[in-house]
Amino acid sequence: MRSQEAGVPAVHTLPIAPAERLAAEGRRAWTRFERASARIPGYQALRDRLWLRRFPGVETGQNLFTHFPFLFSDAFPKARLGQVRELSVAALFLLYHILINDELFDQPAAPPYEAVLLSGAYQIRGWQALSRAMGPRRMPWKEFVAQYDQYNAAVYVECRDHRHGPQPYTRADLIRVVSRRCAVSKTITSALCVIGGRPSVRGPLARSLDYYWLADSMLDDLRDWKKDFANNRFSYLLTAAIEELQRRTKLEDIPEPRRPSAIRTTIYCSGLLDRYLDDMLGYLEQAKAAAAPVGSSTWSSCLDTATARAYATQADFRKALREMNLQTAPHARGAGAAERRGPACDGVSPGVRSTEAPAGRILVAQHGRRIG
Repeated sequence: MRSQEAGVPAVHTLPIAPAERLAAEGRRAWTRFERASARIPGYQALRDRLWLRRFPGVETGQNLFTHFPFLFSDAFPKARLGQVRELSVAALFLLYHILINDELFDQPAAPPYEAVLLSGAYQIRGWQALSRAMGPRRMPWKEFVAQYDQYNAAVYVECRDHRHGPQPYTRADLIRVVSRRCAVSKTITSALCVIGGRPSVRGPLARSLDYYWLADSMLDDLRDWKKDFANNRFSYLLTAAIEELQRRTKLEDIPEPRRPSAIRTTIYCSGLLDRYLDDMLGYLEQAKAAAAPVGSSTWSSCLDTATARAYATQADFRKALREMNLQTAPHARGAGAAERRGPACDGVSPGVRSTEAPAGRILVAQHGRRIG
């Protein structure tokens, strides 16, 4: 491997990272990750069976998971470039250890033995990369193990309480589960804080990540609710939609083939989606406020971009809903009700008329591909 990626100066200080620098570092980390993976028994078999999830932009380094520690490194000038690069590789190993675990938990039958072996191999290599990044410093094992225990606890609660049917799922439950589930990402930022000589900002950065992952998880659940319903994974959004639906019609009274349509109409027409997007935006704003003591311009810019996209998604949804109102209900209604719910949804029982409802057809045609 070349000692220097094209366009990335071999310097030891870490200025604010523009997009091209982040992408170059992401490509470097992904190349190292794939080369190391190819040497692990079982990797090729899983890759050929499409078991390894590939996020958009990983090969080009544009996905944030490929350059994760570089999102904060401008706030840690004492961290050396080589150390942050090792953290990038560690982040990918630990991420794919967790992604494979997710697939393992979703398997209705015995999973491929290669997946079990590869998950363990990725975990060990993640710790190795962390150790290389820390150099002669003592690894803060107590903190790292506590973070991994939080991840285990979150997965345990999800599998126990939200895999067999809709159970009460409060906002506090969501915050607790997501914070713990994403705790391993804070292993990377905790190491960066130690390496960069600023251990005091571990707390603010961890809180910022908690709020960011909350918003990110909500967006994933919005995109994946149909898949989650098919796999009996009752996310916060899916549980809320079913609870809203069952105020009118019991889910078990709806013919099974029509249940997804009933849930879809409830998400779009009950006002649930707009409230959900409001909450998501609120979490992104809290993520930025929590990160203020860290002083990372790159992370602040990343949060601004995520917030702008979330606002665009909400505006897009509201526009589609207004257009639906014009097409299906030309008579005047209150602006607030029309924007959040829409007269075309009035009187529609999702359990009875979900597939025939104009609201469902128009919103799915105009907006559904983008958000679920």
